[in-house]
Amino acid sequence: MAAGNVQLALHGCPKPRFVLVSDLDHTMVQNEDPTHERLQMFNRLWSINFAHDSLLVFSTGRSPNLFCQLWAEAPLLNPNVLICSVGTEIFYRGPDGTLVPDTAWTSYLDKGWDREKVQQLAAQIPALKPQVASEQRRHKISYHLQRSTPEADQAVLQQLRDSLAAAGLAAKVIYSGGVDVDILAQGAGKGKALEFILRELQEAGAYPPDGVQVNGDSGNDVELFEVPGVRGCMVSNAHPELRDYATGAVQNGSTNIHIATQPCAGGIVEALMKFGTISNPAEPAALLRGMITQLGLLQSNALAGNLSLLAEPGATWVTPAGRVVPVTKCMGEPADAAAAGLTWVDGITVRPLVQDSPTADGATAEAPASADGAVVTNSGNDNSSIKSDELLVVTYQLWSFKGQARDSSRVRLCSAIVRARDPVKADGFKLLHLHEGVMAPEFTATAAFAALAAKGLLLQ
Repeated sequence: MAAGNVQLALHGCPKPRFVLVSDLDHTMVQNEDPTHERLQMFNRLWSINFAHDSLLVFSTGRSPNLFCQLWAEAPLLNPNVLICSVGTEIFYRGPDGTLVPDTAWTSYLDKGWDREKVQQLAAQIPALKPQVASEQRRHKISYHLQRSTPEADQAVLQQLRDSLAAAGLAAKVIYSGGVDVDILAQGAGKGKALEFILRELQEAGAYPPDGVQVNGDSGNDVELFEVPGVRGCMVSNAHPELRDYATGAVQNGSTNIHIATQPCAGGIVEALMKFGTISNPAEPAALLRGMITQLGLLQSNALAGNLSLLAEPGATWVTPAGRVVPVTKCMGEPADAAAAGLTWVDGITVRPLVQDSPTADGATAEAPASADGAVVTNSGNDNSSIKSDELLVVTYQLWSFKGQARDSSRVRLCSAIVRARDPVKADGFKLLHLHEGVMAPEFTATAAFAALAAKGLLLQ
């Protein structure tokens, strides 16, 4: 198999410590909960303890089109890797934020795949009804099963598998959620896509030393749990297809599967705690990132004067409207985002205000930024040994909901200067200056996902 382009996902984290792979619907996202309480809990944990040195991978049955819908509906963080359409499409987030398809994976799946013949054969089974056009992809044909009795449903699935085998077609059938039937190219699937990515990381010398955790709730996630060496979390609301697999594995002695007691992202957090993959939460860099997540919540609160709780006397705040306000006197300053809505921080980067090492002319050099203006942070330069009274520059994005949907027109790009007064304490970091600007919508992650969906990869 030709080499892929996983290096794109490593631009901000060349040597990832850990990789988390999660299904979305009813796993990372509790779709029926408008508060997204458990997802917000995961977001804070990930931003503080993982995002700087680990990779976040979303693996979903949704096409890019339907992923865009979920992105608008839920406060998801921006993943490093997006696996769509039940493992038939892999995309990496590049340095400029665009989503780049892994063409080596696409070419590999092309081999031996006869989409037209598979579709003709499936059309002969009346109980299979095609899903919407956006879910019919280059290496995936999707149906809804008209349900009857469990025995009759299994008979339909077996008929489909037997017909494909008799015709000599290189295809596999995935049944999930009690209704979804996906016919994939033989080499595809969530597990196979993950194996491909992990092999690429291994060859790049970037396999995560703290391992890989997969998370799921339905039958199309079973393959993730079968990838060699991974740890798995079955959320408490899992469907029978995954529950039967996971409980059977545990009964047979597996110690790498956690059967969570909480649903969705709550179960994922539970598994992260159980497996012990959280980096030291008391290290100064983690404490600083915790302060920034708290700062983001206070920024979007109508009582903006609460910012003074995190600030030094004399600290200033440049609001999105361009007003320069003393932080200690900004009580009542109207918040630019939905004051009472969901808000969350993403993309935290940290760097010293100045570098210790002098330049050739003896001056102190500023820390370098990447091409898109963000400073790369990872386990090698994440300022784990922050010094007392050191001045740090922290940049981050502040997202919010407007009503029940993500407001991508008012994403705030924030830069803060923070003093490490006592970096070994949770309250040891103090804000000196905060500058907020509004990102142009065309530069947001929402625009990148929309551009991906617009390309349409059905038969290309």
